[in-house]
Amino acid sequence: MVSLGFRRRQVPGEDGPSSPCKAEMLDSVLHVRCSECSGAQDLKDPACLQGVLAFIENQCTVRRVIIHGDWDLAFNGPALAVLLSIAGVRRNIEAWQRTARNQNDECVLCPHGPIQLSGRLLQSSPFHWRGMIASIPSMSAGGGDCQQCTKETRAHLEQIEALARDIEKRMYRSAFKVVEGGPIE
Repeated sequence: MVSLGFRRRQVPGEDGPSSPCKAEMLDSVLHVRCSECSGAQDLKDPACLQGVLAFIENQCTVRRVIIHGDWDLAFNGPALAVLLSIAGVRRNIEAWQRTARNQNDECVLCPHGPIQLSGRLLQSSPFHWRGMIASIPSMSAGGGDCQQCTKETRAHLEQIEALARDIEKRMYRSAFKVVEGGPIE
């Protein structure tokens, strides 16, 4: 058994300190304990989703996720595959953010630079990533260094957008039993 701790982030407008979320791994099953959490026991709640993804990101193998609270919610099969994919994209964004930390101060403060963008992506719901990426300007008004940074940032964002699109397709296929189109034989 491995015990993990995660402090649920403060929700804007919520009074008091954030509540701790707790989780433990038992035989490759991640058990998230919501009994002490003041938030919603629902992956539609951004803080809950972020907490569960934070636990998943720190594990090597997860065969199932069970969220324990007022009721037990189990995620395995296609639902777990989506969660694991989202956690994988988040790890990709975090790695991009770490490599971007070597930039100069001007780049670090740029609202369209990799550090600021990756931070906003990590704080938002994965289901908003594509819309966020689409709203980001494609070119910088700066000089040579800015142009190179913009080009590299755009490449990272396009990769993240493609991964997010793939996750959405998998969700729809799983939830609605949608299949790839093609000729009917």
